[in-house]
Amino acid sequence: MLGLLSLALIFGGLWSYETLGWGGYWAWDPVEVIQLIPWLLITASMHSFALSHKLYGLFIASSLASVYYGFMVVRSGLSPIHGFASPQALTAYVCLASIALIAFASYMYFKEVNVKINGLYDLSLVLSIILTTYSSLILIGALLPSLLGSLTGLFSISAPAFDSAIRLYTPLLAPALILALAITPIAYTHSLLDPRLYIPLISGYFILITLGAIVVILKNYTYSPLSSLYINILIASLIIGSAYTSIILALSSILWATRRSFRRALQTLVHLFLVLAVIGIALSAPFAYNQGYYSTIRAELGLESNGLMVESISFKTESSTMNLSTIIARDNKLMETAKKLLEYTILYSTTYAEAVDEAKRTLLEVGVLDLADEGLHIESIEFKYPGGSILVRNATLKLRLSIMESIVLGVLEINGVLIGSMPDEVINLSPYLNIEVNNRTLIVYNILRIGDKLLVEGQVGNLKIPFTSNFTILKAYAIHQNNPQARELYYTLKTLKLDGITQSSCLPRLEACINIRIPRVLELNTLVNVEGVPAQVKLRYDIGGELAGVKGLVPRPIIVRSGLSDYYIAVYPKIYQLTSRVTITDAELGYLSEVFKGKRFEEKIALASIFIASRLKSEVGDPRIIVDLNPIEYTLALLKLYNLTEEWSSPKELVLRVKTIPYIWILWFNAGLAVILQLILTITYGLRKR
Repeated sequence: MLGLLSLALIFGGLWSYETLGWGGYWAWDPVEVIQLIPWLLITASMHSFALSHKLYGLFIASSLASVYYGFMVVRSGLSPIHGFASPQALTAYVCLASIALIAFASYMYFKEVNVKINGLYDLSLVLSIILTTYSSLILIGALLPSLLGSLTGLFSISAPAFDSAIRLYTPLLAPALILALAITPIAYTHSLLDPRLYIPLISGYFILITLGAIVVILKNYTYSPLSSLYINILIASLIIGSAYTSIILALSSILWATRRSFRRALQTLVHLFLVLAVIGIALSAPFAYNQGYYSTIRAELGLESNGLMVESISFKTESSTMNLSTIIARDNKLMETAKKLLEYTILYSTTYAEAVDEAKRTLLEVGVLDLADEGLHIESIEFKYPGGSILVRNATLKLRLSIMESIVLGVLEINGVLIGSMPDEVINLSPYLNIEVNNRTLIVYNILRIGDKLLVEGQVGNLKIPFTSNFTILKAYAIHQNNPQARELYYTLKTLKLDGITQSSCLPRLEACINIRIPRVLELNTLVNVEGVPAQVKLRYDIGGELAGVKGLVPRPIIVRSGLSDYYIAVYPKIYQLTSRVTITDAELGYLSEVFKGKRFEEKIALASIFIASRLKSEVGDPRIIVDLNPIEYTLALLKLYNLTEEWSSPKELVLRVKTIPYIWILWFNAGLAVILQLILTITYGLRKR
């Protein structure tokens, strides 16, 4: 069982590394963590077998309980990547009941456990059991609050993963690994060495890793420049400690073989290769998931850049299709969000641009459009008042419009370099200052200094400043003035042809516009030449994953071996930034462009709204909150997506992210050998038992 589970962990890491294009093989994702917990507990059970059959039974029961614990983690949806299923109370209750029964069985075993420690060998087994149990409890405890919150719905705590998990687990688990490396030789030099040699043997281990840590600190040596000092000290400690332990285990294996104790020699080799795999982890892990080590290349079709050239890019949709309305009808949140997006789009498309234009005409009539739009630039303005004056150089007069509940407040600000001092109170000018604005005269009565700005009280024609208004058009212009995305929305609406949107039947009944069959999968096929060697890469875009709130597209890697290291190239489609939060790729645009063919305007805009809603779902789980808070931004994203899709043509560019992952094959090679030997030991032990 241990060998098969080890094999599953290794192949899972290798699959992630060679398939997903992130460069890493372990991200401390909750689903990865729950695979490690049974491995640790089964390892503890293997080490406990020689001490007590009752203790062995206790750990076997605990291992089974951890499997049910894993079921709950998967069903609770804790993992940010592996959304295998939505939470179901029945599943949780069955798992909890199963864990309770196994815990009771474990307690019954525990009552009868009686462990006698005879010599250093037994002591090393006890210490290994303590360390593996401690590690598994850390992993269980870290996920437990998030799991309970997810199942009960009473609170929400994010499960540790990626960087947050590294910050949490590393300080807690690294000391256990260092201690495990220290005690490993004891079990496999038992009866080979004089017991009096164990103290200098272990002392040498700790002296060497301490010296390594001191050298890193004093010399400021950084193997991983983007990692902290603690991580660099840990890397040095693990490499030195693993190398020291490996030498002892290698010699021990030879000695066991010369004594014809081949089973003991193979057990020693299993642990030797595991220790060597730790060296591979220490050397490669800091560079694996850390995105900072990537250098990004925008590779145009047919042009070489840094030894890389994109030779071809092509799209292909699979023949399998899906009925969009049937899929969406199962997700009320997604449907509700898409309808809101359409509602906002219709609202802004029919009123927003016209309101801003009307406000501009109104401001032009009263002679303050320049002040509200670009502002009026004046080389210098001097304000004289009884008892002094203040000079403003490189001055800009700007009419600021602010929305205060249902009222628009218009305030004239003067920005520039203020020379001179004045009291922090309203100052009456004497005489009044006249400034020419758009063929009209601005009369300034009073000024008030606030920080490095002056606020003006005055009059342009019949318009008094400051002023208040409840005109709807001025509210639209206030939004236009203060929100960059609103200004972008204004110009986007000016360039789009949305004449038919007001008659859309999609808003009251979205299903009427999406009762269409669309391809389920699109493949982006690329041919990249890496220093003269062609590499074919297929990126698969799955609309089913996108609608479920899971990213439908992940990068794919090209891996070029270089000795024990890898030259790692992650291939992405070109990325377009719709808004500050919403991006789109060439592959997704290609998919939508294919679906748009032969569709009515209503169907196209409805499909775009569903797509944006699904992107919100992948970001926050429940997109309705975000839409309520940012209607302008997500309306803009919807319109820009529609526009880009209509104008889209074949892609001419890829994004290539390149980094080196050093010495990773030390990990793969030694972990693989350890598993193979473990399986051989298991098979031979089973045959002997028969």
